[in-house]
Amino acid sequence: MKTLRVIAVRILALLVTLVFALAVSFGAHIYRNRQGIFAEAAFRGDFFRMKALYRLGIDVNAARCQFRNCFTPLWGAAYAGRDDEIRFLLERGADVNGNTNFDSTALMVAVYKRHDSTARLLRDAGAREGP
Repeated sequence: MKTLRVIAVRILALLVTLVFALAVSFGAHIYRNRQGIFAEAAFRGDFFRMKALYRLGIDVNAARCQFRNCFTPLWGAAYAGRDDEIRFLLERGADVNGNTNFDSTALMVAVYKRHDSTARLLRDAGAREGP
């Protein structure tokens, strides 16, 4: 009976250790990739995730990566027509005229995608028509 208790305690300790290790590993992954996850959240309209990641210290003007197919959070939100997310980014200093790796601005993509309210919001924030 005593050996079963010892085995159960050791198994429980092993499980707790594994859960803790997974949590630390997952947290480190999120922290390392927070810029890309933030831009993706802006594109998808995940406002809660944007606020949480902003607290981890992201750059609202940085592209999600250095490759040609990457976009800034403002560009992603404009592409998807996410007005609330755009307001959030602008309030935190996003460059309304910043170019992306696609050589287009958020206003250009909002007009292209025919998001009229998004285009008006960006124009009111001082967006220019060209790069």
